[in-house]
Amino acid sequence: TLVVGGGRVLERLDPPIMQVTVTGNLLNLDSAAIVSWVEGQITGGVLRTDLRRLQVQLQERPWVASVAVRRQWPDVLHISVQERVAVARWNDEYLLTAQGEGFKPQQSPVAVTLPRLSGEDANASEVLQQFGWMQTQFSTMGLAVVAVSKAQRGAWQAEVEAVAIDDSAVPAAIQVTFGTQVLAEPLGRFS
Repeated sequence: TLVVGGGRVLERLDPPIMQVTVTGNLLNLDSAAIVSWVEGQITGGVLRTDLRRLQVQLQERPWVASVAVRRQWPDVLHISVQERVAVARWNDEYLLTAQGEGFKPQQSPVAVTLPRLSGEDANASEVLQQFGWMQTQFSTMGLAVVAVSKAQRGAWQAEVEAVAIDDSAVPAAIQVTFGTQVLAEPLGRFS
């Protein structure tokens, strides 16, 4: 009887999870898909569910920058997700965050509208930083930077196009090669 009674006490202390909530500003992740996946991972009650394991597995998803999983008595799991924000494409294979972190989602409809950056993987942050600097410089001339690359030997190249005034104008791309010198000098001559 003690074992049976102990089981009933455990059932009352560890009720099954009845609700999973997902919060966060999600643009590329589907909260319903996350809820469905989490529900499929739950094997115990609210106390026996391994929150750390869920958090680690969710963190492995490409679009997830950070995730927190917490329980709420008696039967709720709360998942807070911060999504990665892609600011550029890297070597036509990865996406880059503003911090220069590369990630590779299975599919990304947003990628086609992002600037193209390329170079050696170790130079991703430097190329991203130069892109930002070039974008600032060229925007004063009515141009938008759509691609930046750094060659293995250090030469820089940018592709710029005129900022469209209306939707009917098709922008023409211009290739600008800078060489390996400090970029401020040749860009100053360009304006």
